[in-house]
Amino acid sequence: MININHKLYPTYKQEQYLESCLWSAIGIENWVIQQIKNLFDENGFPYKFMKPIQLRSILSAKIKGNAKRAGIPSRLINDCIGAILTTFTRHKDIYKVHFKSVRKKVSFYFNGDIKIDCKDRLNLPGLKTSIRISEPGKFIGKLKKVTLIKKFNGWYASCCYDEVRKPIECIDNRVAGIDPGSKTALTLSDGTKYDFPKFYQVNEKRIAKGQRKSRNSKKVKAMYRKLLNQRKDHHHKLSTKLAQFYEQIIWSNDSFKGLIRLFGKSYSNLSLGAFRDLLSAKLAARNGGLGELLEVSNKYSTQTCSGCGSLSGPKGYSGLQVRNWTCSECGAMHDRDVNAAINTLILGIGNTSDLGKFVNQENELVCV
Repeated sequence: MININHKLYPTYKQEQYLESCLWSAIGIENWVIQQIKNLFDENGFPYKFMKPIQLRSILSAKIKGNAKRAGIPSRLINDCIGAILTTFTRHKDIYKVHFKSVRKKVSFYFNGDIKIDCKDRLNLPGLKTSIRISEPGKFIGKLKKVTLIKKFNGWYASCCYDEVRKPIECIDNRVAGIDPGSKTALTLSDGTKYDFPKFYQVNEKRIAKGQRKSRNSKKVKAMYRKLLNQRKDHHHKLSTKLAQFYEQIIWSNDSFKGLIRLFGKSYSNLSLGAFRDLLSAKLAARNGGLGELLEVSNKYSTQTCSGCGSLSGPKGYSGLQVRNWTCSECGAMHDRDVNAAINTLILGIGNTSDLGKFVNQENELVCV
């Protein structure tokens, strides 16, 4: 299955139809919750022991004929009932299913009677005309489910296609250790460094100016949405590149929460945790299943000399400003971040410090 978000470009009447469906979905789901609560409290009906198909048949019989009077498709009623019953059967307690708020609920879905026609437009049940969508024809699989989402800048359709995503092919057999940091976002054991673009810092003044006028304005929300999309696009491209060129990756498991408390928004805006999750997912989904992301401890990775293994490197908060240092035992010169990445690689593959000597001398990654 593949999920992709398409932006919708509805006409005025189509947008009014989507708004009415959203309001109807809120009312139907709250009605289902109230019906289950009333029958459960008064008659003690054993809903928790019934199957979802039995619950749906009971509730559908009560609301039969209301779809035509309300001017909404019957599929919407069935899908709203199914959504509540899925939540109810998962919790096995109706009091854990809360009523839907008009302010918070911004989506509803159709499961079944939907399709994309020959003109690459979305056809919804109950709507005579089709809706123009962005990125038409991107996937050719069968459309299984569509979730309609209302956002501040318009309507979106989250489409679930019955298609298998093409796996990432690994074109090299190299192994790398990665040390995430604040000065340089990612440092690899072969000396490669990646500095993440500072999307937030570039637009910080514009965002602050817009927030002084109105914190919840559409303009401020649009700027935040753009920053999120730019960061997500960068993380996807870089994680795909690393998954293609490195057969195995060892990650230094830093405490992101502690580093955010130490460095603040300059570190949190890098979103290294989200990047690590993306990289882990792409490594696991590669063609042939070449392995997952291996995380190792970062203890003493900066202080340890990758050449001789002695603890002669900078330590503590005051040692953060030391970016290059010389080992007092063997005389090897180290870049702080590269040395930490090499130690991460050594710890991940279980080799001795001789690997560190070879990497330092040849300045290239060892294949194992």
